[in-house]
Parts: sequence; structure tokens; C-alpha cells
Amino acid sequence: MSGDDDRPELTRPSLAPADSATGPVSLPAIDSGAHPMVDVGAAPTLVSASSMDGDELDAGPPDDEHPPEGFGSRYADLGLLGRGGMGEVRLARDQTVGRRVALKVIRHGRAHRPRSRARFMREARIQGQLEHPAVVPVYDISETPDGRPYFTMKRVSGVTLEEVITSLRKGTPEAKESYSRRRLLEAFARVCLTVDYVHHSGVLHRDLKPANVMLGRFGEVYLLDWGLAKLFRDEEDEPLEPSPDGPEATTLDDHDGRTAAGELMGTPGYMAPEQIDAGGRPLDERADIYSLGAILFELLTYEPLHPRGPIQRKLGSTIRGADARAHERFPQRDVPPELESICVRATADEPDARYPSARALAEAVEAFLDGDRDLTLRREIARRWATRAEKAAEDAIESGNLEARSRALEHASRALALDPNDERARASFVRLLLEPPRSMPSSAVESLLEADRAAERVSARGGAIGYGAWLLFLPLLMWMGVRDWGQVIAMVGCVLVAFACSLAAIGHPRPEAWARPVAFVAGIGALMLLGRMCGPLVLVPGLAATNTAAVVVHAPVRRRVFYLLAAAAAVLMPLSAELVGLLPTSYHFVEGTMTIMPQMVELPGLPTMVFLVTATLTAVVVPPLLLARTRDGLRVAERQLAVHAWQMEQLLPRAARPLVSRSSEGA
Repeated sequence: MSGDDDRPELTRPSLAPADSATGPVSLPAIDSGAHPMVDVGAAPTLVSASSMDGDELDAGPPDDEHPPEGFGSRYADLGLLGRGGMGEVRLARDQTVGRRVALKVIRHGRAHRPRSRARFMREARIQGQLEHPAVVPVYDISETPDGRPYFTMKRVSGVTLEEVITSLRKGTPEAKESYSRRRLLEAFARVCLTVDYVHHSGVLHRDLKPANVMLGRFGEVYLLDWGLAKLFRDEEDEPLEPSPDGPEATTLDDHDGRTAAGELMGTPGYMAPEQIDAGGRPLDERADIYSLGAILFELLTYEPLHPRGPIQRKLGSTIRGADARAHERFPQRDVPPELESICVRATADEPDARYPSARALAEAVEAFLDGDRDLTLRREIARRWATRAEKAAEDAIESGNLEARSRALEHASRALALDPNDERARASFVRLLLEPPRSMPSSAVESLLEADRAAERVSARGGAIGYGAWLLFLPLLMWMGVRDWGQVIAMVGCVLVAFACSLAAIGHPRPEAWARPVAFVAGIGALMLLGRMCGPLVLVPGLAATNTAAVVVHAPVRRRVFYLLAAAAAVLMPLSAELVGLLPTSYHFVEGTMTIMPQMVELPGLPTMVFLVTATLTAVVVPPLLLARTRDGLRVAERQLAVHAWQMEQLLPRAARPLVSRSSEGA
């Protein structure tokens, strides 16, 4: 068993010895809740390869009083690098090869304890037989003249993940610049793959934590501290063969490498629940996966999965179950939901609910990184499109150039499609929406013209129905008695022309060109002739207003004056002709009495009253119906525009939508 600070990789000249723990210690009772696998009545003992809240446990006699008595002729001692609970790490020079190495020697106080010696050498053997780039290679195993076993390793340097996380938690600028989330996740995935290799070699690490992961200056990743590693495969399956000779061949008391009953192996806060069960549940690879999940949680939030404090608090939190929902506990860290789900699964209380292997955990993280790489690329492309949109929008607003506006909207849309949160693209899009073009685009003009033509066709359909209804008055005229068949025939001819032109306008691609104007003029002519029945001041004004309203409401602006003048002519022209004597007068005034002088038909009592009532009701009812129908059409158009505007608004990021809404309300 080794401590955090007796790692061979540490090259700092002084290290706090309190950063490691030694042998078994008694723990107070743990608040385990209703966990079925833990009997808190019997306090277990803990064996840890690292510190527990800075308290050194059973440090033994200081080794300064008993320094090693040399390492033979091969290794020259260059000084102490660090000391832990089980041993100390010294810098040495390999005289044979001519290189500097890290030499780990058991502490004097433990050198003659059989079980401590066996664990020390078992660590060296396990580490030495794991041939992987992320496992520090062991070069040699031997013994000092005074009987203290030691082994030598490659000397590596770097910074532990624990130190990186601490710097990031403090907000150190150098750490933020050097250790992005992507870099840490890539390193974590490599650690997972290393652990997967270790598992396939038949070994459990049992002490995975940020302090046991080292990041080198040139991208190296090392998995450290094999003091609590355990063989878990059947012997016939076990690839790690013990050496038959040498002082390291001592057995682990009568347990042969297995953990003693009631003894906990690991570091509180990173141990899986089944490690705390002390034999209640068997250990397998998924215990290490739990520890990896705890490391990932801390890597993402800069805070430990289980609360800081006394050992029993950490163990109690582990027994009650990990809460790895980073967005609930540390929302300020903005942990992506995909990574949070990975943490939750990896730290599940039940081993069956975790990832089946460390490789599966690595693949889950790599899948996120693949997506994150795509996101980074999309954001970079979005920034380029946003820059183009910004320039085109400025040009469009200053010059009024519609082509530049079209380009700006297209560029901004591309940028927002790639990255909906791009602020520059959002600003350009909103600016273009809030500042309409100075002139109407030709396509919009054509669209409006087509809408007007469609409305003209609808109006022509109504005109055809109206003019057709005029023919129903012929029987009434016959009933009243005809005086001038020429006038009646001329009026009916005008009505038929108006009816035919209205029908033609319904299917004409450009009804405003000639069909609707000709139909209207023919209708006005029929009204002038109708005025020869009761004069131009009776019936004609109301019917002219009805006819004009039906046409003007859909007519182009340039023709409205023409239609209004033609309607006025239906009254003024016949009246003027009568006043100058061109036509017989229709009204005769005697002593306050006005007498109507009919020219076209007779005016018998009942037929005349029926005709007048029918015509008057038509003049009263038809205009409101036309206006209501027009309003219904406008309402439909407004609803369509509202739906269209809503759909366009959904294309914008949520943060930009209120700006557009406020602009619409102000308009």
C-alpha cells in the first residue's frame, strides 16, 4: 500500500506527509439510513492509499531516524522526493543504464511486518506486469542491505487531476487557459481505457480518484498508485504470475492477497457502495466504474460527488446514494445534460445499473466529444456567416439595396441555423426585421397585385350575381306597363353586357384590364336608363352607391376616382340633360307638390309600390352585405398574416422574439 505522496511521479522537493494514510483505522458509526447491506453496529476498518481530510493515520516511526542503508552499487541515492504511509519515494541514478529513476522503498517501521512487505511487493509486481503507456513501468525489484524491499520506476512528471480541479475551482486564469473541458474529458476517456485494460488483465485498482491521475506536459496521462490493487480473476485465468524467488515472495499473512473481513479498501468519497459493504456484495470492475463516475462529476463541477468533511459523512453519503445531477447541485457550472446522464449512470448504487465496462464509459464520453466537436465546427462556421450578415445588413439599411438585404437575411439565417445562440447573427436578423426596406420588392409587388386580382375575381362573381338579379325586375316593368320599349331594351342590353363582362372577369388572368371597368360602365348606363322611370333622383342614387361600393372596394387606387365619377354621372348627366332641355323633365313642381313624370314605363299604384319596395330593399341590404363580406376577407387575410408572422418568429432564438413582438405592437 502506498500514499498519494509516495508516488514515483512527483518531482517536487517537499511534500506534506499528511497527504497519505497508513494502515487500518477504526471508524465511528455511519449514518447509513435503511441500507440493507451495512451493519453499522460493527465499525469496519479502513485501508486507504491516500489522505482522508489531511489526517495521517498510523504514520509509524519517522524514517528520518532510519534512512535506507544504500541500494547497492547500481543505484545512487539523490534524495527524498516524497513520503507516504507505506513507503517513501527517492530520486536515484541508475549507474548501469545512466538514467534517473524513481525508487520506492518500504518505510523502516513496516519493513519487517510480513503483511506490509507482501502488500508492498504485490503493488510492485502488479504495476510492473501492467504494460500500458498510462501505467508507470517498473524497472527493477530488490532489497536494501538492511532488508527493506524497494522497486524502481520510470520517473515522470506532471500535475495531478486533483491539483487541476482545485485550480479551476479557484478560477486560476492559467488553469482555465490550459485545461479546457474538452482536454479534461479527453484525458478522462484515456483513463477509462486504461482502466479497461487493467480490468482485462484481471486487476481492480480500488483507489481511483483525481489525486491518482497525472497529466503530463506533453499530453501524457498516467494512472498512479497501485497500493490497493486487487486480483479478481480465477487463478487459471490470471495473467499476473508471481515471482518464485526474492524477498517479495512473502504471502499476505493467511489471506493470500484478499482483503481481511471487516476491512475497507479505498478512499471515502470515491469508493463504490459495495466497497463499504465490507464483503456484503462482491467486488468487480463496476466498483472502479463508480469511482470513475465520481471523478467525472468532480471534473465537471470542480466539487466532489460526496460532501467534504469527516470520513463517516462521506461514507454515509455513499451508502444513501450519490446525487450526480450536476444541474441541480451546481447549476452555475452549466454541465451538458449528456454528461450529467453519464455521471448518474456511472455512479448508480446498484452495480448492474452502471456501465458494464470502463470502455463503455469511455465510449459514452467520446460520443459526447464527437458531438461537441461538431458543435464547435458549427459555431465557427456560424461566426463566419454572422460576419457576412452584419456587413450585408449595414449595407442594406444604409443604401436601401434590396439585394443586400436579401443576402443579409440569408446569411443571418444560415448562422442561426448552425448556432441559434450566435449574438451577432441574432442582432442582424432582428435589425432587418425591425427596419423594413424603403421600397417594395418587386416580388412583393407582384404578390400584392395577384392578391388584388384574386379579389377582383371574387368581386366579379358578386357582380355577375347582382346583374343577373336585375333581369328579375323585367316582369315588374311589364306589369307596370311599358311606355318606351326602346329605353327598356337599351337598359336590358346594358344589364346583359355588364353580366357578360362580369362572367368574363371571373376567369380572366387580368380582370382589372377591361372586363371589370366595362361591366361597371354598362351597369351605370343601365342605371341612367332606369332613371327615365322615376327620374334620376329616385332609386338611382341608392343603386349606384351599391354598384360602386362593390367595385371600388377591390379596385386599384388609380381607378377609384374613375368609378366614383361614373357613379356620380349616373345621377348628374340625366338631370343636367333634363335641365337644358335635351331630355323631357322627370319632375314637375306645383304649389309645393312634386309630380314624377315617367318616360319609360307607367306608374300604376300596386306594381309601382312593389317595384319601389324591392329596389329600395336591394339598395339597403346589399351594401352592408358587401362590406361584411369584404371585412370577412380582410379578417381571413389578417389571420393568415398573424400565423405567418408567428411562424417567422419561431425561426428566431427565444431571446430575440420579444423585440419583434414589441415592434409589432408599436406599429
